[in-house]
Amino acid sequence: MCQQAVHALVAHEHDTMTSIQSHYEQLKKTVLQRLKWAAGANPSLAQTLIQFEEALAVDKVLLEVVSSQTHIDINCGYLL
Repeated sequence: MCQQAVHALVAHEHDTMTSIQSHYEQLKKTVLQRLKWAAGANPSLAQTLIQFEEALAVDKVLLEVVSSQTHIDINCGYLL
C-alpha cells in the first residue's frame, strides 16, 4: 500500500515538474524573441541579449543535471 502511494506521488510530481518546465521554456523563448527584436531596434541592448543567451545556456545545463537527478530519484522510488 505504501509503495503504491509513493509511486503515485512520484508520478504526480514528475507530471507537475514537466508541466512547469514546459511553461518555463515557453517563457524563455518569448523573452528571447522580444529581446532580439529590441536589440535590433536599439543596438545598446546587444550586450544584454548576449548576457541573456549566456544565462540561457547555463540554465539549460543546470536543468539537464537536475532532470537527470530527478530521473534517478524516480527510478529509486520505483525500487522501494
